Amino acid sequence: MFAQLATYLILSILLYHLSPTLKFINASPYQECAFILKSQSLLNQLKPNSIDILCESIIDKYLNQHIYIYIGEFSSYYHMKNNKLSKRCK
Repeated sequence: MFAQLATYLILSILLYHLSPTLKFINASPYQECAFILKSQSLLNQLKPNSIDILCESIIDKYLNQHIYIYIGEFSSYYHMKNNKLSKRCK
């Protein structure tokens, strides 16, 4: 067993492969949730008096969609890619 482990470590071979990913969905009331600000480059592109400084979260996307499924199912079927909503392949 130690020779096999040493071989894996020397060759940098993973001993396991994790395929599922975990996603945290904040279940707090919407007014109490923490939000992420847009990057500085996106903020620079906004008009000077714009108040749209927050990135859209998966919850915002869920609330804007008219799909009648739970938020957990929605977050497993869809993901945010480059701040856009796209459907997962698997």
